[in-house]
Amino acid sequence: MEEWFANISTPFFLVAARFSGFFAIAPLFSGVAIPLRYRAGLALVCAWIFGVYFLPGFESSSASPFWATLASELVLGLTLGATAGALFAALSVAGSVVAYGCGLSFPVDEGMTNEAAPILAHFFTLMGVALLFASNAHIMLLESVLRSFETFPPGEITWRDAWFLSVPHMFSEGFSLGIHIALPILTLLLLAQIGMAAANRALPQLNGFALIFPICILLMLFGLLLSFGGGMMLFVGHFSERLETLWELFGA
Repeated sequence: MEEWFANISTPFFLVAARFSGFFAIAPLFSGVAIPLRYRAGLALVCAWIFGVYFLPGFESSSASPFWATLASELVLGLTLGATAGALFAALSVAGSVVAYGCGLSFPVDEGMTNEAAPILAHFFTLMGVALLFASNAHIMLLESVLRSFETFPPGEITWRDAWFLSVPHMFSEGFSLGIHIALPILTLLLLAQIGMAAANRALPQLNGFALIFPICILLMLFGLLLSFGGGMMLFVGHFSERLETLWELFGA
C-alpha cells in the first residue's frame, strides 16, 4: 500500500498543480460564480483520474527539486488559463464600449467575475458563457490541458518564449474582437450624435444634450436586436479557432 501511494503521489501532485493553475484563471471555470472549493475539487478530481489511471508507474526524469517542478506545473497551468482568458475578455470590452457610447456606464456591478464593470459588459459576458457551454468550448479548454500532457509529461516541461508571448497576443486579439462585436452599435450611436449635432445647429432651440441620451439608448437596444446574435456567433467561432492555436502552442 505504501509503495502504491509513493508511486502515484508524485504524478498526482504535479498534475494537480497544472490543473489548479488552469482552473484558477481560465474562462468558464473562474470567477466568483464558481466557488473556490468547487474549482479546487474539480482540479483534484481531474488530477486523480489522469494521474492514477493514465500515468501508472510514472517516474519523473527531471533533475530539478520537487518544489521547483511543482511551481513549473502551476505556472504552465496559469499560462494556459491566461491565454484563453485574454481572448475571452473580448466580451467585456464589447459591453463596456457600448455602455460608454450610449451613456449607460454608470450602472456598475461586480457580476460573475468580481470585477467592477458596466452592467452591459456583464450581460455580454453571461451570454458568451452560455454560448460557449452550448458549443462545448469548455470541453475544448480541458482538451488543451490534456494535450499539453502529451507533449510535456508531468515534471518534464521545456519552457518556450512563444508561450509567454501568446498572452499579450491573445489580449490584443480579444480587444480587437470586442471592438468588432460592438462596431455596428457604435456606428448607429455615432450617426445619431452627428445627426443631433446638425439638428441642434439648425434649430438652436432644441435641447440636443437632453434628447441625445434617450435616443442613444433606444438605438443601442435596436442595434443589439439586429447585431447581437451575429456578434456572439463571431466570438464563438473566433474563440474555437484560437483554441486550436492553444493546442499548437501547448499541445501535440
